[in-house]
Amino acid sequence: MRILGRKRTSGVVALLVVAVTAAFAVTAGPASAAPASAQSWWTRLFPIGVWSITLSRGDVSETAQWAFTRTGGACVVGQPDTAGSWHPTGLLHFSYELTGPLRDAGGNVVATVDLKHSAVQQGSTFSGSGTDYVRDLNGNLLAAVDVQIAASRLSVDAVCPSS
Repeated sequence: MRILGRKRTSGVVALLVVAVTAAFAVTAGPASAAPASAQSWWTRLFPIGVWSITLSRGDVSETAQWAFTRTGGACVVGQPDTAGSWHPTGLLHFSYELTGPLRDAGGNVVATVDLKHSAVQQGSTFSGSGTDYVRDLNGNLLAAVDVQIAASRLSVDAVCPSS
């Protein structure tokens, strides 16, 4: 297999390509339909599933549940208007983006929040960091906040409304 014009790849890269190819081929159907061994490979390499997330912004922390699908979708569980995508950036590394409304106490949308984070997965946990961009309803930047993330996988089955 030739990757981006390279004539030679190391044994580790070749082994990873074989493992990822096997995982994609075996899990072509729904994740829950794949054999346990395929799910194991798939979920060891990628953040597929539902995660319990702790977001820390300075001295403030909050928790949520996020889902990452095998088709690259990302969402906040229980908030159908907050969605985005994820993609691998290296072995056990990935980036994701989520966009959703920021509501006031009355439930009115007053701004949007765009999350742009990168993370490192270690088995059933991941940690990451990034920036949350708060924009007014006209798209003007109001704030950029640095965020730290810690997460634990709750399930390997994930469904997002848009994926």
